[in-house]
Amino acid sequence: MNEAQLHLNGPIVIVGGAGKMGAFFKRLFEGAGAEVRVLDEDDWNSADALVQGAKLVLISVPIHLTVETINRLPRLSDDCILADLTSTKAAPVEAMLAAHNGAVVGLHPMFGPDTQGLEDQVIAYVEARKGDDWLAEFLGASGAI
Repeated sequence: MNEAQLHLNGPIVIVGGAGKMGAFFKRLFEGAGAEVRVLDEDDWNSADALVQGAKLVLISVPIHLTVETINRLPRLSDDCILADLTSTKAAPVEAMLAAHNGAVVGLHPMFGPDTQGLEDQVIAYVEARKGDDWLAEFLGASGAI
């Protein structure tokens, strides 16, 4: 899928990882060597354990559930990036900034989940609160523009 590799000292958690776009990013991150955990609608009782030590929590749920889902998240470590995959940014970014003290990134993939990889794919990247740039570097190294 790509040559980019991730060497993180913690997992990536995809909230909604069983959905099509969540599954796309799960394959992408696992292909780069990351540990990926999925938090889906039936997993909220285990949410604290699933997000423990996470370096990225990626929200990949239907847009009408995004803010509610962000508000349900347990406290994340300050070195975690909190990101979403919605097409609208104002409400999700505002909710992420309120819910998390660390880096906040709004992502909008300009492609569908049937894409094979990120080569020459466009991803809008809105950095609402700056943090470690590993996510932007990884997406670029994976071919995204």
